[in-house]
Amino acid sequence: MRTIMEKNAKLLVILAVLLGNYSSSWAVEEVVAKTQKPKEVQERLNVRTPWDESTAQTDGMEIKSPIEVIKERRAAKKAAAEASAAAEDEKSAILLDADEIEYRDETKEIEARGRVVIIAKPDNVKITAKRGVLNHDTNILKLYDEVVIYKDGAEIKGKFMIVDLNEENVLMDEPVATYGIIKVTSREGYAYANKIESINGQAELAKKMEIMLATQGFGSNYDQSIVQKELATDEIKKKRAEPYRIHTREILIKSDKDHDIVTLKNAQIFYKTRKIMTVPTIQIYTDKERNYIETNIMEIGGFQDFGTYIGPAFLAKGPFGSTFKFAPIAAVSDGIGAGGILKFKSKRNTAEVGWNSASNNIVGKGKYAFNKDLRFEYSRHAYMDEWFQGYRRPGYSAQLVHKKTWAVPNLDAEYTQQLSAGYVSEYSKEHQEDMDGAGRFRWQAQLSKSMFFIGNKEQEMFLNLRAIAQTSATLYTTGDTVGIFKVGPSIHSRVKNWGSRIHMGLGGIHGKSPYEFDNYRYGKATVTIDQNYRFNRYLAAGYLGTFSPLKDNFEKKLVTENRFYVIAGPEDIKVAVFYDTIRSLAAFDIMFLLGSNNLKTTYDKLTVENYEKIGKKREPLEDFKLGRIKIPKEQETKDAAPQNERI
Repeated sequence: MRTIMEKNAKLLVILAVLLGNYSSSWAVEEVVAKTQKPKEVQERLNVRTPWDESTAQTDGMEIKSPIEVIKERRAAKKAAAEASAAAEDEKSAILLDADEIEYRDETKEIEARGRVVIIAKPDNVKITAKRGVLNHDTNILKLYDEVVIYKDGAEIKGKFMIVDLNEENVLMDEPVATYGIIKVTSREGYAYANKIESINGQAELAKKMEIMLATQGFGSNYDQSIVQKELATDEIKKKRAEPYRIHTREILIKSDKDHDIVTLKNAQIFYKTRKIMTVPTIQIYTDKERNYIETNIMEIGGFQDFGTYIGPAFLAKGPFGSTFKFAPIAAVSDGIGAGGILKFKSKRNTAEVGWNSASNNIVGKGKYAFNKDLRFEYSRHAYMDEWFQGYRRPGYSAQLVHKKTWAVPNLDAEYTQQLSAGYVSEYSKEHQEDMDGAGRFRWQAQLSKSMFFIGNKEQEMFLNLRAIAQTSATLYTTGDTVGIFKVGPSIHSRVKNWGSRIHMGLGGIHGKSPYEFDNYRYGKATVTIDQNYRFNRYLAAGYLGTFSPLKDNFEKKLVTENRFYVIAGPEDIKVAVFYDTIRSLAAFDIMFLLGSNNLKTTYDKLTVENYEKIGKKREPLEDFKLGRIKIPKEQETKDAAPQNERI
């Protein structure tokens, strides 16, 4: 009868081979443990030879026996090898923990029962189960009941797992896996060197959250958050229609050094049993920190002096977690033409540029965020946000902008300040390089104080009255100065499906900008009306207008802002159409209102590549290496193998 320790030695050798095969390289290193009793070694060394003495005398000189020299050399090599192996053992130790371990000679099986835990420290891999059986002849490992594989924060759960060491793959029954914020369940799953495949399952968000994914039309400047805040309220989120579902033929989740990429192939949207839409391929790119999201949804829109455009989109990875999006477009302006749009996104930088032959106009803008308060902006022929002074289109602009908000607890108010400094030039579609420009320094500030609030969240009704004061001072290097001051009430309310924002301001204006694009367009007295109405869960419309009752703005117009928008579609996917009549700017976007209660996509096949790197920015993992097994010295014991044994 073999001793328990000898049995454990065999078990641990095989477990080491198992963990080596489960690694990304599936390398298998044969580990052989040969043991000899000290007495047998000594008897072998005592064999008589012609040189049976350790030394011999020759002419008064002492000469070592050749056999003794060989013995010393072998002993030195053995000592060096043992020292090297001992150092390697410390680096690549493998831990095994189980309530019971049994080796059966007749079936060549090793069975571990109870709390079975296998840990490979160098590879940061841990496997747990209630029971495990390894057949030495077939090289098949079976794990039963509450099987979990952990690696670098990712985990895969299943009821049953088979590891085929001959074919170098893993099969799991009904696995449940979490990759970053995505939870995946399936009928069966397979694990290979650096990827995992799931068959016939469902993907959903692993955490309770709400996400809005949307295309942002080239040159667009409207506030998309109104859809999330005003038109997709808590009440609608609770009533999201169950009959809507998404089924895709294949989902590919791929993670590399700087990006996480999700690809849905042949995505179909159903209402009950009726298919209402099919999208051949949807790609979603993001960086490891999810600072941005970019999709390959087509570009469609238009604005003044560029024209109306439409075109498909293609994505490509850039350095340091950035993403490029290119869209060849067809455009209509003074005539019909073709061109292209290029966009760039990264953690801190966003940029876009477009051109088409119909307008022959190059339009571009971008910004670099140093932090949440400080950014650098630049543009050519693009509308730029000047806060409460509206969107302005300079010929060229480049400026530093610092914006920050402070709470004023004693007044129950908020104070916001924006400082900007840079260069601007007058706008002209043609001969832009001949237009004048100058340095510009601008200070803007707003104090907003709550005066009255009443509301009932359950009834979706509230009334919020605030007093708002705004002021601005602008200095140009030409010597011109402009000063603005306004004060007035702001009323924000909602009654069920109707939402309303009304702001009135009265004040004074001093000076005039040397450039027409930068003149204050709203006048001394202004009334801003922002209204939206949800007709039902599938259709909403809104209007935003600013009026100058005295017509004392530089254009002498009554209407200084005039925007319409319509949003249609099921609760989770909205098609939004915006049109600004003042700037002749149109935007057509698709918005995905995703949440843990509705983002459930069924699939035929799901493939996850480099799953342990999802959401983690680091160098690619090295291939797993088979841990060297350190066999304990032979010792007699009648008890089961000690728990949590270091080997």
